[in-house]
Amino acid sequence: MKRKLSRLRKIFVIILILVLSCVVVLMALIKQPVFIKYKDENISVPSVLSDQTNLEDHVKFLSTLDRASAKGQKEVHKYITSQLEASGIEDEKISRETYLAGGEEYQNIRVKFGQKTSSTTEKTKYIIGAHYDSFDNFPCADDNATGVAGLLEIARVLAKTPLEDKEIELVFYSTEEQPFFAMGKMGSSIHANNVADKENIKLMISLEMIGYFSEEENSQELPLNILKFVYPSEGNFITVVSNLQNTTETKKVKNIFSTFLKRNNLITVDSMNAPDFVPGVGWSDHRNYWEFDIPAVMITDTAFYRNKNYHTPYDTYEKLNYKKMKEVVDATMATIFSF
Repeated sequence: MKRKLSRLRKIFVIILILVLSCVVVLMALIKQPVFIKYKDENISVPSVLSDQTNLEDHVKFLSTLDRASAKGQKEVHKYITSQLEASGIEDEKISRETYLAGGEEYQNIRVKFGQKTSSTTEKTKYIIGAHYDSFDNFPCADDNATGVAGLLEIARVLAKTPLEDKEIELVFYSTEEQPFFAMGKMGSSIHANNVADKENIKLMISLEMIGYFSEEENSQELPLNILKFVYPSEGNFITVVSNLQNTTETKKVKNIFSTFLKRNNLITVDSMNAPDFVPGVGWSDHRNYWEFDIPAVMITDTAFYRNKNYHTPYDTYEKLNYKKMKEVVDATMATIFSF
């Protein structure tokens, strides 16, 4: 009898060790811990960085526009174009990608920097995108006027920055929100289908809600309760999110973000790789590039897991933290320049 109990204990211990090992491996796969970090001198950044006041001004103005309807979006197009022109971006770098969705005409606005020269050498391509449409004509300051504001500031910086070995395309998408989400008529789906030289695209970054932060305990929720053991309970971090196929890219982006953000220590960065059926993992424009095996990640403040104003009339510009948002925008540029 004692021998039998001893054997059962051994079996139980072995099973427990296996279960715990699986949990540790799973958590590591999801969270992508960074043990060997980039050195600060290995991070490249433009000589000019984003401007906090500009970010706030963009979000404030965009929040007043009708971004839900095709008709209302014409004013959004004018604003984006006027800001690009004010940044000194030549007309030939700006194009419109027009398509039909739900019987209405919509547009993506595309801006290219560092396009091919006479050199026969192929440049490494990067895409940064953000959707400008809104849910139900709410202000939608965080979702996603913040992403558009960040993209406008990145455009302003790139207009002043020579690019020798990179081609960077910025895309302002329409039709990300319902009823178009995941229905093949998202602006990013149209762009992902049309973009040339897919095999040369090293990384796509989607800026999706990047301005809401909280120091309050338990302000951060998560898709699974077990994740509370490995993620902070305060919503004061930015997150890199992608599917399981892009774990390497996610870890590299997280590493660069982490190194850059330590310069000012205002926020930290975390990450999540998980199947796209986990709520939130594929809920933005990056999802449409996975279909073409283009590495794509989302940079986000985690949306409804933190910001309870999400998809309500209360998602307004004054609730956002533009000092921390600037850190996210600058870290995004550091990622593209260092990746």
